[in-house]
Amino acid sequence: MGKSVSEVEISPRVSRRPAKCTVISSVIAALILLLSAFCWFGFSPLFTAMVAMKLSFSEDNLGVPSQATFLWSKPPMNNTFNFYIYNVTNPTHVTYYGEKPRVIEVGPFAIRESERKKEYSFSDDGDSIWYKNYKQFVYDAERSCEDCTYEAPIYIPNLPAIGAMMDLGDPKYNVSRAAKWIISVGLIALGEYPFKYVRFGDLVFDGYDDPLLTLGHSPILKYLSNTYNNGSSVMPFPIPPLKKMGFFVGYNNSNDEDYVINSGKADINNIASIKKWAGMASLPETWWSTPQARAINGSDSGSFNKPNLKKSDRLYMFQSYMCRSFYMDFHEESTVHGIPGYNYEIPTEVYDTTRQENIGFRYENREKVNYFPEWPECPPKTNTTNCDLVDINCGLSENLCHECCDRSHFNGTYLLPPGFFPMACFPGKNQDAPFGMIFSAPHYLFSPESTVDSVYGLNPSHDPHVPLSYTHEPQSGMVTEVKFRLQINVPIRQWSDIVQSGQMPNKFIPVLWADSHAYLTQPAYDMIYNFFVTIPTAVYITKFISLFVGILLVLLIVAVRIRIRQLEQRKIREQNALLKEETRRGVQVV
Repeated sequence: MGKSVSEVEISPRVSRRPAKCTVISSVIAALILLLSAFCWFGFSPLFTAMVAMKLSFSEDNLGVPSQATFLWSKPPMNNTFNFYIYNVTNPTHVTYYGEKPRVIEVGPFAIRESERKKEYSFSDDGDSIWYKNYKQFVYDAERSCEDCTYEAPIYIPNLPAIGAMMDLGDPKYNVSRAAKWIISVGLIALGEYPFKYVRFGDLVFDGYDDPLLTLGHSPILKYLSNTYNNGSSVMPFPIPPLKKMGFFVGYNNSNDEDYVINSGKADINNIASIKKWAGMASLPETWWSTPQARAINGSDSGSFNKPNLKKSDRLYMFQSYMCRSFYMDFHEESTVHGIPGYNYEIPTEVYDTTRQENIGFRYENREKVNYFPEWPECPPKTNTTNCDLVDINCGLSENLCHECCDRSHFNGTYLLPPGFFPMACFPGKNQDAPFGMIFSAPHYLFSPESTVDSVYGLNPSHDPHVPLSYTHEPQSGMVTEVKFRLQINVPIRQWSDIVQSGQMPNKFIPVLWADSHAYLTQPAYDMIYNFFVTIPTAVYITKFISLFVGILLVLLIVAVRIRIRQLEQRKIREQNALLKEETRRGVQVV
């Protein structure tokens, strides 16, 4: 028997297939969420890989350099060297009465610098690059002070004369007292006095004729040496290999020795790190006394560094003009031409040769002179310690004031205060220094106050005088701004055996300081900004917008599907109710 009509419930057919618009919306939402996922998780490693590929130095089979190689060989930069000369205003009183030197800073004398790597070649495996870096210097009158002309006269220490006096008193040369007196009188006859007037251009680049140097390279001295000393110089100390005196004579359109560096091909983190300079993997033992001091670390002048810099990174560089390596630590976040960057600065301890790690950079002080008797400032000794039972290194900063130590007196000579180290080489050359000169931070910035007070006219300030300050775009490691500064000083001392220096004080006299400020050209800044600011910023914004839109679209699709389902269920219930009512009426009629 079949069911009765009242027991039958008739349901209408309802399609379970999603609507076309729902399918399209779901696909769009999926694509947007995939884009968001890429921005969140895929972009960073891909971008890092692209940066590494773009930054490494290379050339194709035809010798065409990559963009990074081209920009490295022809840096898109503007660099100005501002020279400040210390005019000595009381030279007579310093020479004959032993007064404290008084100096007035004159400057800036502006010099535009440009550099090109005219010669470079890759190794067969592409891992190394050999090159020479040529530099050009042009005087810039517009950026110089009103009186700072190229011909401006300045009054400074007479470096050849003072160098000769230092050599005469150096135990290394063992010059007799009679010879000292004869040579010092001869220097006076040549017109060599402790101070002299020179032109700025001659002091820095052109060079000037000096009587002592002229005599030292003259045929007469060569004849006397060959005739009376078997070819060895009759002078008891070496004459510098300079025909003219000047700090950077012959440097224009020349290079500072050759380099071999890492191309970054095998490991981008080693890009531009120096393998050899002047054919050497480390500096000569005659320059610095420890392997740590002789190490050639980092890149050429810090021009390149690894990508993905962190605030905890320590950046190394080799400065050929200062004959040594340095390092910088993170200082602060900064912005250059709208490009966010990390600023790294050299810490004060790098210039402190009383620290264990810097022993190799110490000034030998063979003359055994205490140039800074006011340093260090130590409390009175209590004499309660039995020093025979104490094993202590009196040459380290933390021990100078120990009961068993004698302040700066150590190993028969005197240590220099923090902030000084000797000029070990002819700047930028694989040659020993021609004179006994000393490097420091401008205005003795990294030295104790008592040291600054040893000369009238010094006013150290951190921002304008810090020796090394580099700003890097952290993702690429590229330099966006460079501030490099150095000061050259000359030691003078009192020698009773030498006529010119019989009354001179034991002092360091500042000669000049240089302030190099380098920044990129505008197209270079635009390229860095677009690649490392615009693109990452766009991706950063996109990952949030796409995530929001994707989730919103998914929620909208779900809400629409739920609403459609609810409407369908409602329609089913209404139709079932209608069918039941019609069925009931039909039964009643029957």
